[in-house]
Amino acid sequence: MTNAEQGCGLSRPDALLARAGRIFGTRWRVLLSILLTGLAASGACLILTVAAVLACCLFPRLGLAVMVMIEFSGMTLALTLWLWSQVAMFVALADPDACPGMSCCFDSAWAKVPGFFWTGLLWLAAGLGSFSFLIVPGLVAGVCLAFAPLIYMREDIGGLDALLKSHHYVRGRFWPVAGRLCLIGTAAGLPGLVPVAGVILGLMAWPFMWMNLSLLLEELRRLRQDEPFVPPRRGKLLLCVAMTGCLVPALLLGKIIGFVSGLAARPQDLVAVFQHLLSMTAALRAR
Repeated sequence: MTNAEQGCGLSRPDALLARAGRIFGTRWRVLLSILLTGLAASGACLILTVAAVLACCLFPRLGLAVMVMIEFSGMTLALTLWLWSQVAMFVALADPDACPGMSCCFDSAWAKVPGFFWTGLLWLAAGLGSFSFLIVPGLVAGVCLAFAPLIYMREDIGGLDALLKSHHYVRGRFWPVAGRLCLIGTAAGLPGLVPVAGVILGLMAWPFMWMNLSLLLEELRRLRQDEPFVPPRRGKLLLCVAMTGCLVPALLLGKIIGFVSGLAARPQDLVAVFQHLLSMTAALRAR
């Protein structure tokens, strides 16, 4: 049996994992160094932010505005440092044949951090918003849009076009791609379940998962290389509709917070609610 399966033109799942394992074995030190550097930098930033907030609490004269500004600045800086390390990891994964050093990865990644953040935000909004329209649309969107961050890193296009191009690559091969994504996710998730060493193994499995996705995207691009990509207007409309699905849980959460806040402002109503729940529980037990 050849590496390419008949019908879908993709490598067999075992061949894909084996190739990803060989490439990962040659650059795991660089990838792990990038991830640990990003975690250490963002973690140190968060620790300093917490220390600064505690100092503001000990010295009330500094005021609430100063404390809020410190919190916002610290969280923003920590998020930026973490995103920088993630983009550097994608730079290290971009070329299957050669891997630049850690410093070169960080240098090349800095200019792409804002666009990567925007692409990731659209990606999450479309994926999570699709789940608001029941589970099946969310699963379909998760498979069709899975390659958007990698496409943004490899091709000179915007975030929305990266989402549409991911669907363009997956179109017509949904089930083969979905099966490989499930296998890749399982292979990347199992090391994290190992007792004690699960944290380190899970950390190393994160870039291994994206290495598999990068190789799978390479094959999908090869199969679509003769087909021009024209961003469809209807596709952009569907993505916008999917993103509006994020408003549903946000509105529900706002309603719940408002309801709880109202009860907290009126303790007698809160007591009445608990008494009603207790009476219902007693009635159910009596039956």
